[in-house]
Amino acid sequence: MTIDSTTSLLGIATSSLGFKQNIKPMDKSSEAILALKPVTFLYNQKIDPKAIPQFGLVAEDVEKVNPDLGGARQRRKALHCALRRSERHVAQ
Repeated sequence: MTIDSTTSLLGIATSSLGFKQNIKPMDKSSEAILALKPVTFLYNQKIDPKAIPQFGLVAEDVEKVNPDLGGARQRRKALHCALRRSERHVAQ
C-alpha cells in the first residue's frame, strides 16, 4: 500500500516487471535495502478493525537506515489526514 503525500490518497504500487522500465542493478545502493528489518504486525484498530496480520517495514526504522528511503513524517501526516477524513465520512 502507498500513500500519496500530496493528495493523502491510499493506493497500491505494482511490483510486476511488466510495469517497469530502465531496470538496473543498484550496486552499493542496495546495502541500504539489505539493512532493512522486515517485521510482522497488526495495525491499530482504527486502521484495521479486523486485525489482519501484516508484514512490512516500520517507516521510522527505514529512515534510520537511509533518510531518502523513509519519508515517515510525510506518510504519517498523510495517513492522519486520510483517517480524519474517513472518520468524518463515517460520522455523517
